[in-house]
Amino acid sequence: MQEKSAGAIVFNNGSILLLQHAHGDHWAYPKGHINANETEEQAAIREVKEETGIDIELLPSFKETESYFFTMRGKKVHKDVTVFAANAKNTHITPQAKEIRAAEWVPAAEAVKRATYEKTKEIIKKAITFHG
Repeated sequence: MQEKSAGAIVFNNGSILLLQHAHGDHWAYPKGHINANETEEQAAIREVKEETGIDIELLPSFKETESYFFTMRGKKVHKDVTVFAANAKNTHITPQAKEIRAAEWVPAAEAVKRATYEKTKEIIKKAITFHG
């Protein structure tokens, strides 16, 4: 099974938006499934808004892919996530209750440490270098 998602490393005054997902308890950037009628960019903007209430502006020229496998209902799933860098247009976080356990603005250096998975840490590092 193949799944495609999109998300964003969202910046605000030297901090990065991180989420603790309710399913799996891991810390990562906002991301989610790409709908049939939307682009990767549209999906990333929508998912950040749905999961956190934050509006974003995608930054040109940053696009990374995170690929991994996980098991869902006994089936092995290969997931490709297209990741963008973005600036927040607003800063008040309203976490999506059913999917997000916690959502925080975390200082950039701390965000790398807080992220659960190594691939996620690497993409956050690349975004920090890109963002400056």
